[in-house]
Amino acid sequence: ALTRRADAGERAGGCSLAAEWQYCHVVRYNVQATERMLDVGAMEAQLKYFPEGEQRERARASALKSLERTKQSVDALMDEYAHCDGAELGDPMQAAARWRQAALNGNEAALRQYATGNAFRRNQTLNVLPALETYVREAELLAWRAADAGDPHVAMALANAYDPGNEDVGFRVYLRQTVRPDPVAALALYLRVQDSMSNGESETPWGQALARSVVRLSTGLSPAQRGIARNRARQGRPLPPGSITIANAALTAGYVEDIGREQCEGLDKVIATPPSS
Repeated sequence: ALTRRADAGERAGGCSLAAEWQYCHVVRYNVQATERMLDVGAMEAQLKYFPEGEQRERARASALKSLERTKQSVDALMDEYAHCDGAELGDPMQAAARWRQAALNGNEAALRQYATGNAFRRNQTLNVLPALETYVREAELLAWRAADAGDPHVAMALANAYDPGNEDVGFRVYLRQTVRPDPVAALALYLRVQDSMSNGESETPWGQALARSVVRLSTGLSPAQRGIARNRARQGRPLPPGSITIANAALTAGYVEDIGREQCEGLDKVIATPPSS
């Protein structure tokens, strides 16, 4: 049913199918990785390094408890994976294409997933190089589209990507790798986030980190550049109150959580073509 909806060009259908593939791939990987931990033979091989006697028996008892907990985890994962069993899962290129098409069709959830680079799994990078080449050309414009539509996660991830102070800091997510450092653009997005904050949020650790970033960037810009940033901050739909709380990881590390299957339907709305940025 999801495939039919996606093939018919339905925004939420394409997003839901991509999210379902992603979910089942992750659960399948977790099941396989956890099952490998149930190798009793490997456990016994490790135990031979303990001195014979009481010490080895204590290690064996501890290992057996660990195996039992792992088995329970596998059982829980298998219950979770039941509806994926036998499903035809798209390959990484197909999954990326589904995310991209749903994003271009205007589904907000898919746009967040694709623009931030979450449509691509890092352990499959070489499998999706052609799709990543397309992403590099589109990511910045699509991220602005989401930010101007009021998506706090993408707005903060894009601010993090533009901030020259983050260029060599931490893990470089895909979005940060697609844009050049731009202190004016970063300041504009930081100011938009700041405008959405309540007094209480300004006292939080991430609120204070944001204030320091605004001061740092403003100090290095001319009055004219600061004016450009302020004008740009007023464009687009305002971010919802509480944005910095729900998306602080995007602000501080550029990290945005994957879209869940249920969000494709809940965030299904058309996002207009963005103004030139």
